[in-house]
Amino acid sequence: MAAIHGAVLRAVGDVQHFQVVLLVVDNDDDIHHIRALVCVYSSETGVWGDVISAPLLPKFDLNSLYTRVYRPKAAVLVENFLYWILVGNLVGIIKPDSVKQSIIVIPAPVDVFKEGKHEFTVLRTEGGGPWFPLPVKVRLQCPIMEEKTNSDGIASWVLERTIELNKLIPLNSEESAHPFIVGFAEDNNVVFLWTVKGAFMIHLESLQLKKLPNPTVISCYHPFETVSAAAILL
Repeated sequence: MAAIHGAVLRAVGDVQHFQVVLLVVDNDDDIHHIRALVCVYSSETGVWGDVISAPLLPKFDLNSLYTRVYRPKAAVLVENFLYWILVGNLVGIIKPDSVKQSIIVIPAPVDVFKEGKHEFTVLRTEGGGPWFPLPVKVRLQCPIMEEKTNSDGIASWVLERTIELNKLIPLNSEESAHPFIVGFAEDNNVVFLWTVKGAFMIHLESLQLKKLPNPTVISCYHPFETVSAAAILL
């Protein structure tokens, strides 16, 4: 049975209504016949929309790895669109578009599963586009890739910048073997990183660092950034 992934977001330009987006990657017991299914619920209409379906073509010949949504990473909201990470025979980002009734798949800039240990997530640029940080076999660096489109309308990944982790976190070469990206707060542009020295919060623009209380579970963080006051009825 395929796992169902979901997220709740506020409707565009509406502070009173919300949407629930559900995503399923269905392998149908065949890695060569994979499809993504998306359905959106609107609190304004009170009904679910039509199911959006799109095939996911495998990019790698990895017979035992089904394409699936990467569970440890929650969806990231960028310009009113949700982005999930795909892993397996197809590594990249999946972006449902309920307005155009389409599903867009953005392949990863590199094959992040080919060599050694890896860790990645989706972030947000100042211009609103997605970032794809890829600390592949990372020790003391975190390269950040950004998708850009040239004058011919062809999109590609370019290196945006590299964060020197050794200048922020006091780790020696043995301790920095494999840090984990465990969360991202898109409203505040903050990434959460777990190392053997504990969990840290790093602001991606100012690079300000804050050490967090040691967690008992390091798989993921889900930061709460916005709290709405309850309505008062007179």
